[in-house]
Amino acid sequence: MFISENKKKEFIEISDVIKVVQEENNYFFKIIIKYFTHDYDASMLFINYFETSHIRLHEILGNDYTCDKINNLLQDIFLITVKHSFFKDNYNIPLIYYNYKQVFYYNKIKTKIDELVEMNRFQDLIIEELLKYEKERHQKNICECGTDETCFNYEKTKELFKDFLDYYFVTNQKNYLNKDNRLLN
Repeated sequence: MFISENKKKEFIEISDVIKVVQEENNYFFKIIIKYFTHDYDASMLFINYFETSHIRLHEILGNDYTCDKINNLLQDIFLITVKHSFFKDNYNIPLIYYNYKQVFYYNKIKTKIDELVEMNRFQDLIIEELLKYEKERHQKNICECGTDETCFNYEKTKELFKDFLDYYFVTNQKNYLNKDNRLLN
């Protein structure tokens, strides 16, 4: 198969960019994996990686790459590095880390989850309260999606909140082991 010189250069350049991001974030990746291994919440570390790398990629690539394209590249680099590198250890990548937007949103809503858990609510009740909270944000157009409540999808959001709670309880289990078992059901 014949590959043009421009294509070869493009492949070399993107591989160089990936290598830079991996080398500059080696520490973040190791710590995030350690957090995954010990079931600690790594969302802030992930966000730090994302924000610093986003700025760095704009420095390297300029404004020819949109923010969305850079964010997708950072997500891919993260998953490639964490799933397929020498860091491979005995850990699972939590579901929300397969979509960077979910990690950012989880981190924003974590305080609300804390409040509801502290009120000793059942998991189903917590999810309903989160759905109500999110629907109100959409109605007030403060959901950051740029549209009104018509973009709110009840079923998808409910599934997302279930994933958030699963992650929350796993990463906070040491804090809640002595709490009423109804939180975990």
